Amino acid sequence: METVVVVWYVLNLTDSPLLVGLTATARLGFNFLALFAGATADMVSRRILMMIVQGVLASLAFLMIILIATDYIEVWHIFVITLAAGLARVFQMPTAQSLAVDSVPTDRISNAVALISGAMNLALILGPILGGLLFDLFGPRALT
Repeated sequence: METVVVVWYVLNLTDSPLLVGLTATARLGFNFLALFAGATADMVSRRILMMIVQGVLASLAFLMIILIATDYIEVWHIFVITLAAGLARVFQMPTAQSLAVDSVPTDRISNAVALISGAMNLALILGPILGGLLFDLFGPRALT
C-alpha cells in the first residue's frame, strides 16, 4: 500500500507522470545488489541485520511523516527517501529467508523459505490492490 500512497502523493504534488515513474523506479533501484545482500546476511548476525533493516525502514517512514506533517516535503525528499528504502529492502528478503533457515529443522528449510517468500510476495501484490481499493472507495484520506 505504501507504493500507492507515495506515487499518488508525488502525482498530487507535481502532476508529473515522469516524476511518478522515477519515484516508483527508485523503489527497485538497488535490486542488482541482491547477491551482495545475501552474502552479507550470511556473514553477519542475521537478527541484528534484520533489526537494522526494520529500523531504517521505520525511520524513513517517520521522516516522511514529519516532512509531510510540517509541510516541508518536496519531490526530491520523496525520491531520496524512496531510494534509501529501496536499498534497505534489498537486504530484507535474504535476511528474512536466512532467519527462517535458522529457525526451523533442516528437513523443513525449503518449506520455511517458500512460506516466507510467498508471504512477502503476497504482501507485494495485495498491498497495492488494497491501497487502490481504499483510495477508490474512500478517497485519499483512507490512505493517510
